[in-house]
This record gives sequence, C-alpha cells and structure tokens, in this order.
Amino acid sequence: MVIITGGLPDGVLMSQAGIGMYYDLLGSCLIDMAELGVISEEKLDSFNLPLYYSSSKEIEEIIKANGNFSIERMDSLSHKKRKTRGRAVFQGLLEDYFGREVAEKTFENFETKLDDNFSIIDGATHEQIDHFILLKGNVN
Repeated sequence: MVIITGGLPDGVLMSQAGIGMYYDLLGSCLIDMAELGVISEEKLDSFNLPLYYSSSKEIEEIIKANGNFSIERMDSLSHKKRKTRGRAVFQGLLEDYFGREVAEKTFENFETKLDDNFSIIDGATHEQIDHFILLKGNVN
C-alpha cells in the first residue's frame, strides 16, 4: 500500500511551518468576520477544521503499534510553497457552515491578507512536506 500525506518535519510545530501560518491567516479572517458582527462568536467558536500534519516519527509509531503492516520505504518529499488561495479546499466547508456570503467575504479578506503576508509565510523556517510511505501487509 502506498500512502502520500501532508506532514511536517520531525520536531516542528504546525505554527512554525508556512502551512500553519497559512491556516492561522485564514482563521484570522474568520475572526474578522466575527468582530464585524457578520457571524457570531459562538458560531465561530464552534467551527473546527480537523487538520493535522504529522511527523514521520508519529506515522512510524502508529504503523508499528498497529502491527498489520511493515514499512518498506518512507521518505519526506519537500516542495516549494505556492501562493494558493485555499478556495478549492475550504470554500465548500465555509459555505456549508457560515453561508455563501460569509465565505465570499472571508476569501476576499484572505486574498488581501495573503498578498500582504506571503513573504512571511514564504520565509517560514520550516516548510510543509509530504510523507511517502510504502507499506507491506504482514501475513500471519
């Protein structure tokens, strides 16, 4: 089985990586919507994006603890940061939860903030990586 999943280098916190800064920026746009009274603080507080970027060490521990697979190969694939706007991933989620108008306003604000802050995100000490994992099933 082959798994390719987004992740972080070992020992790096999400907030230290460009991808974490990107999500923080999107979150700040939602906070702006609450401060403007467009959405309630309660609605904002109840919204959660279940995102987690694991380290290779964490993945390895989980696979070993499971015992059904052995790791044949595991690599970290680094890639250049792209100035993506996030709509393809998050627009549907935001529209479903907050409504179309809020999602549009949030992404308009996000595009402005991303343009203003991309040099900080791009200059992050740590970048997002993708984990490539080749697993072999253990036959008992």
